[in-house]
Amino acid sequence: MKKVFCLLFAALSVIWLAACSRDSNDITVYEQLAAEDEIMPTLDELGDYVSVKSLCHRGSDLLFSWSGWNLVAEYTEENYALQKARVEKSYLFKDHPYDPGESERYAPREGCPYEVWAGSYVFRGLDDIAYFGCSTYANFPKLVYLIGFDDAEHKIAYIRFHDMDLDAADSLEELLRYAGWYRL
Repeated sequence: MKKVFCLLFAALSVIWLAACSRDSNDITVYEQLAAEDEIMPTLDELGDYVSVKSLCHRGSDLLFSWSGWNLVAEYTEENYALQKARVEKSYLFKDHPYDPGESERYAPREGCPYEVWAGSYVFRGLDDIAYFGCSTYANFPKLVYLIGFDDAEHKIAYIRFHDMDLDAADSLEELLRYAGWYRL
């Protein structure tokens, strides 16, 4: 009986550990990840910022895993206006809700607009067709990039969400939660 209890405890411990999320606020971890990604900015590409913070979030629930890279740069009022204009010119943003394409299997979801408010930030999705050559909506949220602007506090946020098998985020609001945005 004692062996059965120990085995059951060990199995439950492994399952619990597999369902945990792992976070890193170490900016060097973010820099290593951004060096491998052509869309997420490196620290050198952020312009003249006052402060920067990051969160690399890896989550899982038993069999499924996902990751979110979050970066927030704070600017002076003057530098914020310059950097915001630079970002808006450098990136191609969606100007319409995520499109399921011609497949009726992936009907549009009401919660998937191209922008979403989170606190004082307005996040806008990058144009998946321009960056990937096709609509990634059919695979939403396999790979989503968002850039958020907080005009009140002069901050710009960058989020990369990657999910190969979770498929639980049905909206951009949920995607922010899975990406670890609210842990930052």
